[in-house]
Amino acid sequence: MKKLLYHICAAVFLLALASCSNELESEDVVKGNTELSVTIGDNTTRVSVNQQGKTTWSKGDEISVYTTLNRFQTFTLEGDGGNKTGKFIGYLDADEQILDYAVYPAGDHQVSSGGLKINMPKRYNYKSGDAFMPLVAQVTQGANAISFSHAGGLLSCTIKNIPSTAKGFMLITDSKQITGNFDLQSQAIHTKNITGKDTIRLALQEEATSEMTFNVPLPEGTYNTISVALTNADGNPISTTLKTSTVPNTVAIGSVLQLPAYKVLGPDFYVKVNGTGEGSSWDDAMSGEKFREMVNSKAFSKGDIIYMAAGTYYTGTTANVNNQNALTDHMKFCTGITIYGGFPANSTGKTHTISYPSAHETILSGDLNQNGTPDEGDCHLIHVEMIGNQTITFNGVTFKNGFIGNTLSDQLRPGIYVSGDGTDVHFNYCKILNNVSKINGSNAAGGSAIGLWRGSATLYRCEVSGNKSHDRGGAIRLISNSPKLLIDQCLFHNNSTEWDWGGCIQGSTTTGSIVINNSTFYENTTGNGGGAINGSSAMYISNSTFVNNSCNSDPQDFRTEGSEKHYSINSIIVGSRNQVTGNKANIYVNNNSFTSQGYTVYGTKGGSGTFKAGNGDIPGRYTEDIFGIPNLTNQGGTTSVLKPLNKINGASLSELNKFKLKFKDIIPETFDLTIDQRGKKRQATTSVGAYEFD
Repeated sequence: MKKLLYHICAAVFLLALASCSNELESEDVVKGNTELSVTIGDNTTRVSVNQQGKTTWSKGDEISVYTTLNRFQTFTLEGDGGNKTGKFIGYLDADEQILDYAVYPAGDHQVSSGGLKINMPKRYNYKSGDAFMPLVAQVTQGANAISFSHAGGLLSCTIKNIPSTAKGFMLITDSKQITGNFDLQSQAIHTKNITGKDTIRLALQEEATSEMTFNVPLPEGTYNTISVALTNADGNPISTTLKTSTVPNTVAIGSVLQLPAYKVLGPDFYVKVNGTGEGSSWDDAMSGEKFREMVNSKAFSKGDIIYMAAGTYYTGTTANVNNQNALTDHMKFCTGITIYGGFPANSTGKTHTISYPSAHETILSGDLNQNGTPDEGDCHLIHVEMIGNQTITFNGVTFKNGFIGNTLSDQLRPGIYVSGDGTDVHFNYCKILNNVSKINGSNAAGGSAIGLWRGSATLYRCEVSGNKSHDRGGAIRLISNSPKLLIDQCLFHNNSTEWDWGGCIQGSTTTGSIVINNSTFYENTTGNGGGAINGSSAMYISNSTFVNNSCNSDPQDFRTEGSEKHYSINSIIVGSRNQVTGNKANIYVNNNSFTSQGYTVYGTKGGSGTFKAGNGDIPGRYTEDIFGIPNLTNQGGTTSVLKPLNKINGASLSELNKFKLKFKDIIPETFDLTIDQRGKKRQATTSVGAYEFD
């Protein structure tokens, strides 16, 4: 992503300093057989300024003292500190004396024929107010008093609006050494030129607060490039917190290089297609390109909210000729954020009130060649794979014109590919349209709209239309590893496969489950094996309408496979008289069972499996009987519905609630079986199907 350049102010000397704490975590009593009186010299500044403006030692401070046994021994401050002179206690052997050097803070320091080498570690345990500016003392053999002076400097950085995901801080220099061993020269340590970068990390020993100051010890010298960032639990930089200075800045001995305080953006971000800002408001909206970069660099934090204005946002950058970029050139979401689309392109301020459906369409598109058709040269849309157990939610977004050609043999899908055991994706008021997969056969085929490898996908008031695969699920495919597909108040229309196995959905795994409530499946087609749904994943269908889903041979709507069971209640599953002939049953049960829990209206059934009829079932019905000439219309809801010619009395509200209770571990609590596809409250004696009559 584009980095902000910060001009770091010239270093300034501190007038008075507070302690730099490295508190003991165990015993309060400091043990040892030797006492030293250790002073911070009158002309010596230490690490920071405390509230009283005094230079003092702090509880837990430790120093390393060199001895006549050619080793460093650690001495620890006795008491709570608060003064510039403190009593430090440690162990010395009977014939051992201190000499030559003492160093603060204690560490892996060395003395050789060349003199003292001070070790600057790569990692410090850090709490608010800590700082570890190196101090050094020249020690007379056998002395019991020590006076320190500075050996290096300090960088101080204050960050505001710190995200809760922050677990540390890192400072990176380019071509300058800041960690490892440094020779003491003229009572100081000096940075050295290196090839590459060097990094110091501060690991927080407490929960991050909204505003914190981080103090980092540095050798004396001039630094041409300095970068700072907060880090997450994995130790990786949080990209929204990364700041870089490319202006030369000098750290002097005993001084503090003060980085200007800055505020971390978020948790609300605003995006416009051609935005030029950082995303803090609509007037400062980031561009679609920057949004894509931040998604792919995992820059967003869990809980962030993104508001997207109307327009077309391309999910890739380069035409996928022969699929050469398909595996990398798309958007990959790994963090539990919430995205709201559908805002006017001319939005200003921080307005984010919206109702759906919106007249302003936010489109994530794969149509890189901009010919309006998913074809060679276009790209895959998005990959969703959460880090750990997280939920990502898309509201009011259109996913359109994703494409993958037949030369790719990978799990990737042209539309939305969902993987990761803890991945939970929610689509509310979304459209998934006109995505195409040309892959033939195996696990890589099918699911041009959604490929569900692991995790779960929930669709609420969505339209999934015009998606096409070569085979195995024209729109959606459940592939492996216990995926869950949850559908409520949605429309699936005109999805297809060129060949076989599920014109709309295929459940390829017996460990998967499909829940469908208050939804319409209309005119989805396949060559063979279920015009609407095919497969072995368990199904739970309520209050839904399946009409004129077709295929060249058996069956019209469902072909169930494998050993899983399938259930329906209060649903219509019919086809035209001209289509449902011979073996073209509406419900084809193959080697398993299909159980009606009541009020299933269907045409014909077939297959070697078991069909269990329920109370109030009506077999032998056709499209013409119920709908005449069916026509999708908007009857006041979010998605279009098929309205029957007349009401067919169906289940009671109590029967619907019993169905939900029976499968409470499968059907989400948020699914309301007492309303219809439009959200209209059902009558005490309901209407069969997705549409409720008054």
